[in-house]
Amino acid sequence: MTSPQLQLRGKLAETLSRSAGARLTGSGSARGFEWFEVSQNGWFASAACAAAEGWDQLIDLTVVDWHNSHAAIQNNARYELVLLLAQQGQTPRVALKCKLPPDVLTVSSVSPLWAGAAWLEREAFDLYGVRFLGHPDLRRILLYAEFVGHPLRKDYDKQHRQPMLRKSSVTKPGPGA
Repeated sequence: MTSPQLQLRGKLAETLSRSAGARLTGSGSARGFEWFEVSQNGWFASAACAAAEGWDQLIDLTVVDWHNSHAAIQNNARYELVLLLAQQGQTPRVALKCKLPPDVLTVSSVSPLWAGAAWLEREAFDLYGVRFLGHPDLRRILLYAEFVGHPLRKDYDKQHRQPMLRKSSVTKPGPGA
């Protein structure tokens, strides 16, 4: 007999494998949760399948830089976009993963599915350079607009000099702030 947690994840695996747009390319389990690898073109369709199956809580969206790793070089997939989801009132979590080649760091935004994804996608854009098509406000969130590059990429030169921030562009908090 399978546990309810495995049934929930199994149902998502079945839905992803049946969905024409999802394009499931791999799956597995690690550290107590299942992960599903999907194609870059099927990113949004896969996320929509997960949302439709009741994975309604967005836990995190982040990027992994596999710079100079053997697998990344072999597959021309240096970056990996990871979406961690949960179901309300349930313990299990699942991760959707998507490999991104360094020359095409673009996927569809999942912010229409989970509103909180908009902030996390802006962070991924700001720090790694991943572009999210259809995002309502894709601009830097942590760094200033004149900042050059993406500092969490492993090949980012830590000695790189950045443009000076104009004094007039920094606003001071007013009274009572």
